[in-house]
Amino acid sequence: MQTTKTATSLKHAVRAFPGTRIHFRITGAETNGNLAVMDVNMLPGSEPPPHTHSVEDETIMVHSGEIQYFIGNDIVRARKGDIVFLPRNVRHHFKVLSEAASVTLVVTPSGFEQFFASISFPYEGDGIPAVTNEPLTAEKIARIEQNAKAYGINVA
Repeated sequence: MQTTKTATSLKHAVRAFPGTRIHFRITGAETNGNLAVMDVNMLPGSEPPPHTHSVEDETIMVHSGEIQYFIGNDIVRARKGDIVFLPRNVRHHFKVLSEAASVTLVVTPSGFEQFFASISFPYEGDGIPAVTNEPLTAEKIARIEQNAKAYGINVA
């Protein structure tokens, strides 16, 4: 298993993994590494485990649904119109509380979009792929952890 860290353009690409659809609006390849913007649609059960980014900050603009964010020791309940800031080096995770949620994710500097590309697949359509209740295989967990580490993300 090989991990590559590149500045491949994903502009306007749509990719997904179970329970999550990502539309890459603009990436580091177009912004000289300054930022990436993605529209993300999520279902409950697709959330990541607690993790810490060492490289980038995340700013989330909620368009629909309700999401509970755990940011360090703070808990923020976000709804349509809310903006949530997740600073680098602060452990965080979230839980989708509604049937689905839609957000715009702005990442500064860019790079995190390449992590999403590394763990997702090309996707067509406007729907969100179903969440699977199948446990992740050891190989998939190892790939996610390896890619997370390559992009400065500590999953813990």
